[in-house]
Amino acid sequence: MTVFQITKDDGSATYIRVEPRDNNAYQLYQSDEAGHLHFTTSGIAPEIGNNTPVQEEKDNADHLGEYTLTDEGDWTYTGTYLSLNEQAQLKQQLIAD
Repeated sequence: MTVFQITKDDGSATYIRVEPRDNNAYQLYQSDEAGHLHFTTSGIAPEIGNNTPVQEEKDNADHLGEYTLTDEGDWTYTGTYLSLNEQAQLKQQLIAD
């Protein structure tokens, strides 16, 4: 997990928690500067216990979508929160990381 700060189109700063998945894909979450999620209900995985169910991504208010980098240097973003400029900032930080 990595946290990047990007500048929103309105000039404000926001923090994006980036969790790597397979094949250059990343799940994106709204977070604070330490990577703490705002709205996520932490669950216990079913194989560990029966406390609370693990929250589905579609129900997670912090989930901003999936971001995938291609070998050609392009990206795809499935979500609506990030503008094209913000997506480009994220790409620069992922490549630099």
